[in-house]
Amino acid sequence: MVLCDEVDQGYDESILPFSVIHLRDLATPDLEEMSKKYNITEFNTSIKPSVFQCLFEHLEQERVVYLDPDIALFGEISEVLDAFDRGAECVLTPHILQPAESVEMSDQKILLYGVYNLGFLGIQNTEDVIKIVNWWGRRLKDDCRVDLRNGIFTDQKWVDLFPAFLNHIEVLRHPGYNVAYWNLPQRCVKKTGDRWQVNGEDLKFFHFSGYDFDNPTRLSRHSSDLDRSKIDVLAEYEYTFGWDGASGTNLHTPRPLDESLTSAPKYL
Repeated sequence: MVLCDEVDQGYDESILPFSVIHLRDLATPDLEEMSKKYNITEFNTSIKPSVFQCLFEHLEQERVVYLDPDIALFGEISEVLDAFDRGAECVLTPHILQPAESVEMSDQKILLYGVYNLGFLGIQNTEDVIKIVNWWGRRLKDDCRVDLRNGIFTDQKWVDLFPAFLNHIEVLRHPGYNVAYWNLPQRCVKKTGDRWQVNGEDLKFFHFSGYDFDNPTRLSRHSSDLDRSKIDVLAEYEYTFGWDGASGTNLHTPRPLDESLTSAPKYL
C-alpha cells in the first residue's frame, strides 16, 4: 500500500497485513509544491508514476497491478496475468464496452474523463514502459488537475495516449472488471449461488467510486440515477389502471402481499 500522507498522523502500521510505501520513499520531484497546489484527488493520483518507478527500480518488481482503495476484489484477476504472459506491457480497462446513449454517464461524457479508468492499471517492467511512466510523471507534475474545459482529468486522461505510445498493450474487455456506476446500465449484476456474475461472467472487482458511507442508499455521489431512495419514493405511487385486468388474474406480476394496499405500486 502507498500512503499519500504525512507519517506522523498516528497511523499504526503494525496492524496492517501489508507493507507501506511512504511519500519519502518516492523519488517525486517537486513533491512539496504538488502537495500544496493539488486537492486530495489530484495529489493522490499525481504520485502514481513515482510509485511505479519505486516498485520497478528499487523493489525490482517485474509486474505491477494498481488498484484504487475503493475497489473490492471478488475473484482472481487471472485474465490480467494471462495478458502479461502473452507479452502485454500494459493492461487497461475501458469505462464502457459498448456505446452508451441516453444514460447519465454517456459515451460523450466518457470522452471528457478518459477512455480508460485508472482505478486499475497493470504494467510490466520494460524499457518502453519505463520511458512512458517517466513521461507520465513529468506531465503530472503540473497537469494532474480536474480541468475538463482544457481536456485534463487528473492522471487518467493522459493514459488515453498509452495505446499510441506502447506496442504491446491489451485492452481487457471482460465485463467483470471495473464494474462501477458508469457502466452499470450496460451490465447485469446478479448472484448465482455463492458467486456474483456480470453479463454471465464472474465478477472480478467492483469499483465503489464515490461511495458515501453517510448515505448507503446511494451507490455513488457522482451519480443521481443509482439512488435507492428514489426507487422507494416511486414505489409509493399507486397504479392507475387495473392490476389484474378484466380477467382478475395476473400470473406474470402478482399483487403485493400487503393486503392493506388498495392498489399495487406503479413502478416495480
